[in-house]
Amino acid sequence: METPDEDAVHLPHRGLCKTLSPVNAVSMFSGIATHIRKGARFQHAEPEGQHDVMRPDNPRFVDALLERGRDALGPDATLSAPPNLPLRAGPPRGGRKTGGGPAFSCEDSPMVSRRNFSTAAGLALLGAPAFAQPDVLRIVVGFPAGGVVDVIARELGESLKPFLNGRAVIVENKPGAGGRIATAAVKAAAPDGHALLFTPASIMTLYPHVFKKLPYDTVQDFSPVSTVCLSNNALVVGNHVPVKTLGEFIAWCKANPKDATYASPGAGSGPHFLGAKFAQAAGVDMLHVPYKGAPDILNDLHGGRIASFVTALTNAVQPHKDGKMRILVTTAEKRSAQLPDVPTVREAGFPQLTMTEWFGLLAPAGTSADRAAMLHAAVQKALVTEAILKSFASRVVEPLALAPAEFATRIQSDMARWGQTARSLNYQATDG
Repeated sequence: METPDEDAVHLPHRGLCKTLSPVNAVSMFSGIATHIRKGARFQHAEPEGQHDVMRPDNPRFVDALLERGRDALGPDATLSAPPNLPLRAGPPRGGRKTGGGPAFSCEDSPMVSRRNFSTAAGLALLGAPAFAQPDVLRIVVGFPAGGVVDVIARELGESLKPFLNGRAVIVENKPGAGGRIATAAVKAAAPDGHALLFTPASIMTLYPHVFKKLPYDTVQDFSPVSTVCLSNNALVVGNHVPVKTLGEFIAWCKANPKDATYASPGAGSGPHFLGAKFAQAAGVDMLHVPYKGAPDILNDLHGGRIASFVTALTNAVQPHKDGKMRILVTTAEKRSAQLPDVPTVREAGFPQLTMTEWFGLLAPAGTSADRAAMLHAAVQKALVTEAILKSFASRVVEPLALAPAEFATRIQSDMARWGQTARSLNYQATDG
């Protein structure tokens, strides 16, 4: 047994496998197959906190994979290798019994590749023919479940399914580092249209100006696929802050400098810079407090641990209506129909803070133009479905599906605009 390996991929817990539907089982084993193709090590949790770290050609890995197949599909599932692949069914090395059905072995076939093994293992567990390997689209999100980016990604994924010729769509959360972990993961994915990054604009257009070292290059490492929506931001305060207008908040910050804080979903993010621009324009000193995502920020705002929060408007609408916090201004050009009493930054005397941010889908560089065009066409169709239109309206976001070439142009122009902002604030991230 070995200690936990941070670089190894965790096999799903067997208890989770028992709850999977057939469609989700397909998605899970397809994801395992992807990791095998990349030569990953796998981590199999054992009793008493121990971890068994295995390569895919290790018989113990085969046993662990088979266990999960039976958990997902039942003890009577057919677990046999497709006959057209160079694998044989039988006991693993040393003749050790696994029980409950045959295992796979590659020891007698030196020509077996990880790709063939992953295809055979994943499909044989599911009782499917070799030519029917599930075609899964992964939408990778760099923020925790429950935040605006995650929620929109999941709603988009559901609406995309009818326009992807039966492909399954799964959303994969890789939170941390203000979205940079997820972005680097998609950069490293195969350029085959099976993995897309869903991200707010700032990660691609602002970060290059504020982080000395990024694990990706926006222009060189990605192929734009489609924008999905436009979102405005808002400045909100907790109920413990006794103000109702932006002017009152500025006065309160000056009178209470130790308590004048604002949160954002990450250092160097768009909301971080928007808050910094506001403090600079208003002539107040405010302490920035970065978080991984909106859910944690909202908890601390409700608990009185931070004074204010710069966020996508959609995160704030319902808590504002429920009386849990107050939106002082939005960055939109005009007032929202859902918030007719909330002024814009222009009305409050800060027109330079007017800003609309896109959320979009990007593929790894090298993705073919035809594949990008096909995915963009599917997004276009999804964005006019009743479900998306109703959901986006409730979240105060505007559907927008710019084509790949138009999206690339928008990225370039936004990068130039954010570059000017970064230089004016003279900000350099310390955790990049």
